[in-house]
Amino acid sequence: MRKFLKPIFILAACFISSAIFSQKTEIYTTENRFFQEAMDLFVKEKFAAAHDRFHLYINTQNDPYKELRIAAEYYSAICSLYLFHKDAEYMLEKFVLEHPDSPWVLRIYYELATYNYKRKKYKKALEWFEYVDPRDLTSEQLTEFYFKRGHCYFQNRDFENAKQDL
Repeated sequence: MRKFLKPIFILAACFISSAIFSQKTEIYTTENRFFQEAMDLFVKEKFAAAHDRFHLYINTQNDPYKELRIAAEYYSAICSLYLFHKDAEYMLEKFVLEHPDSPWVLRIYYELATYNYKRKKYKKALEWFEYVDPRDLTSEQLTEFYFKRGHCYFQNRDFENAKQDL
């Protein structure tokens, strides 16, 4: 009887040890781990932590034209904007200059316009609103776009254009 228990015990020990030392899921072991963690934090609106994770991901990438790195640069700059960092506007403008063909550029225009509107820099907000194509906005953003742009016109005493938007 002991002859049969020893192989079963060894076999059970192998299964248990393999379960203990099994691999983690691919999302946590790939080079994109920091990006995935950052996106999870961004969706949860934990912008400071997401900003740090995006920077970790950017620093691990050597190719400046890799699609995920470009996305990480965009989201990092957006996190800076939402956190009201002093260099946020510069980072977004730099992104536009470095990646003019990126689909993120259209969203940056809207974000910069909204950012300047919140800071009551209406003239500068209008400059960014001029780059925004209303067809690229959601219905909620479209309503906000016309209201804020109209208010900027009103603050700059351009009542004709304000009347069209408000």
